[in-house]
Amino acid sequence: YTYITKETSVYMRSRVFSVFNFITSSIIPIGTAFYGILLDKFSGYSVVLTIAIINIFMVLVFYFIFPKKLFD
Repeated sequence: YTYITKETSVYMRSRVFSVFNFITSSIIPIGTAFYGILLDKFSGYSVVLTIAIINIFMVLVFYFIFPKKLFD
């Protein structure tokens, strides 16, 4: 979020963030439906554990692959 703010010009910032907010708000119902389908097919423990492992993996990938300036 900070990286987007730094790299976007002042004149385009409101447009970029309105699109960003639209996309993130649109993903919430999709994620809820996805979790509902997974919870109908699998146990709650296995779904939460699998998603937690995927999230940890994604954090490690972002931390070690992307430049350190993204995290400053």
